[in-house]
Amino acid sequence: MAQYEASEEQLKALVGEDSGLSKQTQDAVLALIGTGAAVAATEASQSGTDNFNVGLVSQKGGTEFNDATYTKVQTAVFDEGAKGEVNLTNNDGITTEIVKADGLEVNMGSGDNSVTIDGGQASVNTGDGEDTFNIQGAFKGDLNSGGGDDEFVLDTDAQNNAEVSVDAGDGFDLMRLIGKAIQHQFEFSGGKFHMKSANITLDGVDVVATDENNDGKYEHITVLANDNQDSLAAKLYMVAFGREAIDDGKDPYDKGNTLAGIKFWMDQEARDDFGQAFLNCDEFHNKYDKVDNKAYVNSLFENLGLNNADLQSELLTKLENGQLDRYEVAITLAESDQAVKLLGNDGIKYVIDSDNVDFSA
Repeated sequence: MAQYEASEEQLKALVGEDSGLSKQTQDAVLALIGTGAAVAATEASQSGTDNFNVGLVSQKGGTEFNDATYTKVQTAVFDEGAKGEVNLTNNDGITTEIVKADGLEVNMGSGDNSVTIDGGQASVNTGDGEDTFNIQGAFKGDLNSGGGDDEFVLDTDAQNNAEVSVDAGDGFDLMRLIGKAIQHQFEFSGGKFHMKSANITLDGVDVVATDENNDGKYEHITVLANDNQDSLAAKLYMVAFGREAIDDGKDPYDKGNTLAGIKFWMDQEARDDFGQAFLNCDEFHNKYDKVDNKAYVNSLFENLGLNNADLQSELLTKLENGQLDRYEVAITLAESDQAVKLLGNDGIKYVIDSDNVDFSA
């Protein structure tokens, strides 16, 4: 049987405290049931010949989907053992929870989708929009998020045990590591970044941030730069200010905060204009306007943790002679071989990860 009708009381029991669903999903489903929206509860198998106009898809007991399509879905719940292909076509955004699926493929429309995956094996494809993926446990599968500024959240269990391939598509995309995250090392191979300490492959992700307390405050970030200019944006934080682009715990998409700052600078196109604008910000002026050229150059080298007397003398001389201005000195240092050695360079891509830097080099 592909579909059956259930009373409101039965549906509430289905998603109650004993269902194993997250509190967020329980609340969303119960609110939807209260509206009287149409519901499809699936069992055994779901054929692609059916096209149901429903608000809630709630599956229990290992349903096998065969290219089944649901329209106007607001909430979808897939329990242990779900497999096959299912299409959810609501373009307003869908809340989806997948618990220990067994080879499930979920295709979702555009909109701001929220996806929680707890273990199992599945692939999830979303269209354009600001999507959030919460990954828990030993999940295995592929995540494709389309365009938009997307966020991929991994708990500590997933960081150690997941086998995930992420294609974040266009937009400024963040991977957030929750808890006392293991210190990942990165390599660039085959056109994608790989977390060497876990079986996680990243394509299109711009920033990996450690959030130890799951409170939006980032103790450490790694910038996975797609080109030299993105790399320059990340390195200038270290060269000019002596710090990573660590967020201060405020709204991360507020332009005045640092995670938003790295997004803003990585979005700039003209290298020269970008460099001038970065080093013309208030923080730069407050730090350096009242120091002389020698103190300025010394500070840049101290910020970088670089001990190279010859390069330091060369840049100071060019600054004093007017061959370079202060902006150009900082950019020249950021793009130097010495900075690349300290701040990371893997093939034609750049990894900015100061926790793995040997500042004694």
